[in-house]
Amino acid sequence: LKGLLQQLGTFGYGKEASTGAGKFVVGDLIPINLNKHSQANAYLSLGHAAPQGHAWQTEHCYYNTTVRFGRHGAEAVYIGSPFKNPTMLTTAGAIFSPSQFEQCLFVGQGLTGVSNTIKTTVQQGYAPVLPVYFDSKD
Repeated sequence: LKGLLQQLGTFGYGKEASTGAGKFVVGDLIPINLNKHSQANAYLSLGHAAPQGHAWQTEHCYYNTTVRFGRHGAEAVYIGSPFKNPTMLTTAGAIFSPSQFEQCLFVGQGLTGVSNTIKTTVQQGYAPVLPVYFDSKD
């Protein structure tokens, strides 16, 4: 991993890398375990998720939503519509409080029925999460 990051830093990263910007130097890498929290009782999402259908304490879940307007690749243009049906997802930064807390790396589910053109289409509705302690008394 360090070698890969060093290569990225040498050549630059991002939109302006071709003009010489985006260069960086890699220092020491110190491993940490972000998935450990001795008092964790909730999850902090790091991406968009489709959390419905799980056993949540809904009165202690906090999130904003967004609508994703997905598109198929080029093949769908010739067989119907290149657009998928809109899907509603929670945004990154959501707090999910489960009925029973267990350590996990992600929450959410895969979504089906998101296309009238290609019936077998699925959409990713999983988000990586970090365990957090959330005081639900306030």
